[in-house]
Amino acid sequence: MRPRITAEARHGIAAALAFAALLLLGFLTQSAQAVSLHPDIVQQLREEGRLAEHVESMILARARGVNQPLGSAAGWLRSGDAMAATERQALVILVDFDDNVADQGDYPQQHYWDLLFSEETYPAGSMRDYYIENSYGAFGVTGVVTVWIRMPESYDYYVDGQAGFGSYPHNAQKLAEDAVVAADPDVDFSQFDNDGPDGIPNSGDDDGIVDALFVVHAGPGRETTGSDNDIHSHAWSMPPQSVDGVTTSSYSMEPEDGERGVFGHEFGHVLGLPDLYDTDYSSSGIGSWGMMSGGSWGNGGRTPVHFCAWSKMKLGFLDPVIPETNLTDVEFPRVEDHAVAYIVWTNGLPDNEYFMIENRQQVLDDAYIDGAGLVIYHVDENVSGNQNEWHPLVMVEQADGLYNLQAGEGADDGDPYPGSSGNYEFSATSDPSSNDYNNAPTQITVLINTPSGDLMEADITVETLPNLLLTAWQLDDAAGGNGNGCLDPGESILIPTAISNVGTDILGVTGTLTEPGGQGVTIDQALSAYGDLPADASAEGTPDYALTLNAGAVIEAVTLNLNLTGSERHDQDLGFLIGVSDTLGFFSWGHEIVSANYSDQWHISTQRNHTPGGQYCWKFGGAGSGNYNDLADGALETQLINVGENTTLRFWHWIEAEDQGATEAWDGGVLEVSIEGGAYTEITPVGGYTHTIISNPASPFAPGRPCFSGHSAEWVEIEVDLSNLGAWVQLRWRFGSDGAATDGGWFIDDVAVEGATTAVPGIMAGARLWLSKPMPNPASGAASFAFNIPAAGVSYRLDLYDLSGRLVRSLARGTTPADGAQRSVLWNGLTDGGHPASAGLYFARLSVEGAGVWTRKLMVVH
Repeated sequence: MRPRITAEARHGIAAALAFAALLLLGFLTQSAQAVSLHPDIVQQLREEGRLAEHVESMILARARGVNQPLGSAAGWLRSGDAMAATERQALVILVDFDDNVADQGDYPQQHYWDLLFSEETYPAGSMRDYYIENSYGAFGVTGVVTVWIRMPESYDYYVDGQAGFGSYPHNAQKLAEDAVVAADPDVDFSQFDNDGPDGIPNSGDDDGIVDALFVVHAGPGRETTGSDNDIHSHAWSMPPQSVDGVTTSSYSMEPEDGERGVFGHEFGHVLGLPDLYDTDYSSSGIGSWGMMSGGSWGNGGRTPVHFCAWSKMKLGFLDPVIPETNLTDVEFPRVEDHAVAYIVWTNGLPDNEYFMIENRQQVLDDAYIDGAGLVIYHVDENVSGNQNEWHPLVMVEQADGLYNLQAGEGADDGDPYPGSSGNYEFSATSDPSSNDYNNAPTQITVLINTPSGDLMEADITVETLPNLLLTAWQLDDAAGGNGNGCLDPGESILIPTAISNVGTDILGVTGTLTEPGGQGVTIDQALSAYGDLPADASAEGTPDYALTLNAGAVIEAVTLNLNLTGSERHDQDLGFLIGVSDTLGFFSWGHEIVSANYSDQWHISTQRNHTPGGQYCWKFGGAGSGNYNDLADGALETQLINVGENTTLRFWHWIEAEDQGATEAWDGGVLEVSIEGGAYTEITPVGGYTHTIISNPASPFAPGRPCFSGHSAEWVEIEVDLSNLGAWVQLRWRFGSDGAATDGGWFIDDVAVEGATTAVPGIMAGARLWLSKPMPNPASGAASFAFNIPAAGVSYRLDLYDLSGRLVRSLARGTTPADGAQRSVLWNGLTDGGHPASAGLYFARLSVEGAGVWTRKLMVVH
């Protein structure tokens, strides 16, 4: 019995589906994706010596511009949307040709409605049935199918002997464009722009782009014939054109005899998923363990297998469990009708690399998988696809250790655990091992306790050692300096610190502060004790570290190392920087993700530097010379700045971001300002920006928004007039990218504000009441909050609340003295009950008698 979509199911996982909307946006700016060749065709081409030719043709197709689809169906999976996703409609246009006439006897119009949109009536199941089952009753798709429409050109014209991937207009893009024009007299395209929150097409809250368009052509597809004279099924974009007040751009294309595996695979691309087969066919990718690989050909394409757990997570169809501690007897019900999967990584802190586990059984649409048991995937989201067989985006850790998938031999019953090899262990000493891609131990062990079945059990180990993090530090120059909150030559400072233990218990933690020499620094207090730290505990060091910077020192920043030791011979080094005469707090600025489900990559880098004699700058992008991520939206934020009538911001920047021509851009950076604690808004530099954002739903920026983009040849100085904005402002440098090509990133250095004073956490100045943003944010244990109350004799309290409004921790309370209250409060990550606060979103709330309430968000991660 296939699950029907229920209102309860739809609303119950609405939040989980939010990420799917983002991924759908992401695909629509990626390169064209195509269904894999049928396994029999792969073998045929290999035997005929033509497989390399096919692979080369696909590479050339991408080189001919098959790389920037546009369009959106964002609202189809909108979080919190009251309208059912299944009320949205896709459009299917059927097309044939004078030299390739449709077989309307076997494939009438009704056939496609039944194949794609019927529910529980099509013999092998429809595409709608497939998505309902894979989403556990939460998401399906319906639509409208046109009659067969004759195209103005021949089939041969569009195919051009290149499977439809030739140069425009002799390609599939032109065919899609002509299909839209031919269908326009009988189709109101505005009814297929229905991604707004009210669920009503073309109602004013939609994005003006047709959401999901299928073009079905007469004849077979190259994926089943191997002939370059047949169109290869794919998802791509045509030149945008306006019809009925909306724009058509993205589409997918399938053959008249296509099974639901072909349609479902291409629709997976429309929903944002990449191919998980190896597109050069040197290996099998994940084989038949997922729809986005060879699994689309289950039962000849009539019964495609389920999406793998990673794909389901990316679509929001399941929300994996991430253990933060070691667990025993973990239950894994079969995933086909239970939305259960686990992500495991060191200390329960996955980044872009992690393992994912699910229980696959040969039931429902998984009836044709090649084995059964726990399937363990090795994921590295730093990789864009599955072309590298030994380091792909998603790899199956094959229990039998034979690596048949890497050899291109496909999936088999030796892949799952325990499988045909009877392997019940995945660990550092097993084959395959649980080491990371650098062959470093991850501490992960999965011990399977049961044979394969509908309910399996396993013990999961995610940590075997302590792991200490420096979660907060401050700078205090009140006694040994001028009290401006930064380190200047000739000053002595105290450095209060807090650390957290995200690993196993550790006793007697001691810290030793050192510096490499040659900086003009004397360490006055090198030792600090943190005591015993159980798992997930935090502690402040006693006494504070102390150092002195020589009066004649000429240095951009002081480099420090904190060595932490404890029981079990634990020895760990943590490094950090303190800027010199850094009145803006440059090296301690906060940074955060702006838009949910995008990424933030701001970090202090040595890749480039503008400061004479310096070596550091802020970079948005990968570590070292690495590029920025797809789907990025991160902001680098200053401290509070007190501006006056004549205040100017100056900074130097270097940018390497994806543009299109001299004035348009897909990715870029902007400067924004928050005035008196208000929302961030765009601020324009003197002379303006260099580019504007291209209309692109995957971008975090609105179409036409001015930005910096392109490719710098040198550092460029930017000037911004901050005069008369308000008493206090915060500035942020925000970088955003879509879901396609990436580049080197954005570099910021030598920031100066003329005619202003700053508020630095720890020693805050000014006569305005404020609550600063927590630092760091996100925090993995401890965080600091600074506030200023200039009035005397006023009652106040600072508390931390969770999302449900429950009090988590009372941070500070009292009555201000005669000179008011300027304070910095260090939270050690514990609740009032002494327990580590769980991961999630929290709110710091400063209540001041007679003045009001100030609130700041804090994200806690583990």
